This record gives sequence, structure tokens and C-alpha cells, in this order.
Amino acid sequence: MTDLDAAKVEDVKEWVFPILRPSNAVLVLAGDVTAAEAKDKVQQYFGTIGAGPPVSRQKEWIAKRTGAQRATAQDHVPQSRLYVEWNARRGWIRDADMLDLLTGVLANGKSSRLYERLVYKDQIATNVAAAVDFH
Repeated sequence: MTDLDAAKVEDVKEWVFPILRPSNAVLVLAGDVTAAEAKDKVQQYFGTIGAGPPVSRQKEWIAKRTGAQRATAQDHVPQSRLYVEWNARRGWIRDADMLDLLTGVLANGKSSRLYERLVYKDQIATNVAAAVDFH
């Protein structure tokens, strides 16, 4: 609290404004307001703030993998578990809905193809699941 009390307005602006600028913000209005009223309020309270410099974006980085990497962990559990993962390039985001649909058909739920095969037919698993994570 001592640091906050000692800070001058200029110090706070210098620290905050490079990050918190209209070019790097999302404004949400909720409640009983019309679009015209919302535009007026936004202009009234934020219209004098300049956009500021463009926000720099981190370049895409995907970990390079060569060959297969495997790891085994032991614990006192009643059943083994297997995880299989792949790196996906960010360009796949535009296909996220299709990949999500594919994982659903293949491995999500008791009527999925892998669940029916591995759990019901072959009886080598008790559960199957799949997901695509673009974060």
C-alpha cells in the first residue's frame, strides 16, 4: 500500500497506458440501454482517449518435435491410462469446428466410434475421450 500511496498519476499512466489502451481493450455494456445511448456514453467517457500505438502480437511458436517422446509414471491406481498428444499449428483454428466435430464422432460419448470399439467390442478400455485445445 505504501508504494500505491507514493505513486504519482504520471507514474501510473506511464505504467498502465502502454497496456490498457482502446486498441487493446474490449468494452461491454449491459442493461437497459439502446445502441444509440451506448455510443453516446462511450464517446462521452472514452472519446478523448487516443488509440495509442498498435498492440504487438506474439509470433506463433510451435515446439519442434523430432521422433516420439514417451514417459511413464507409476502410481497405486486400479487401472492404467494412456495419453496421446500432437502439436497443432495455429492455422488450424479456422477448422476448429470441424476438428471438434471429428473428436466428438471418434471419441466423445458412449456412442462414439472409438468408445464402441475399445470399450464395448474389444473391452480393452473403460473410457475414451478426445479434445482439441487451441489455447
